[in-house]
Amino acid sequence: AARAFGIFAAASLVRFRTNIRDPKEITVLLVCLGVGLAAGVGRWDMAIILSVFVLLTLAILEYFEESQVFRSMQVSVSTRNTDTTHAVLKRIFTSNRFDIELRELNRPDEDKPMGKIVYVVNMRANVSTDRLSDEILASDADNIDTVEWEQKESQTYMYK
Repeated sequence: AARAFGIFAAASLVRFRTNIRDPKEITVLLVCLGVGLAAGVGRWDMAIILSVFVLLTLAILEYFEESQVFRSMQVSVSTRNTDTTHAVLKRIFTSNRFDIELRELNRPDEDKPMGKIVYVVNMRANVSTDRLSDEILASDADNIDTVEWEQKESQTYMYK
């Protein structure tokens, strides 16, 4: 019973004092507490088995994590012909299998010769916005003037 209360107290301190962005972090902290307690009471066999099990499990989780994490970006494109550019953007985003949502479509008029298209794009964390910008500019070089990217929500990545 004393060990159980000790684990609870230590977990409470760690949980409330540490900014945890990933549920995996709190799990690792609790497992470390368990390994430390097992080693402290002389159960080296249990500490070693738990450590090996956790290391293997974390290696497997880290291997598959990249496909589960995405970042949400807002792309703003200034263009002379919104219809052509809109079709080009949809083709590029669908070929890369991004989740997209059209937020704004302003057509050019007499007052403003440049139209604007704004998309929110959910993309994998390892996708380069520089490469995408180059691809967008090359696909419709006659019409597109600028491509701007902005990270949405927070700086942390999200899980699907």
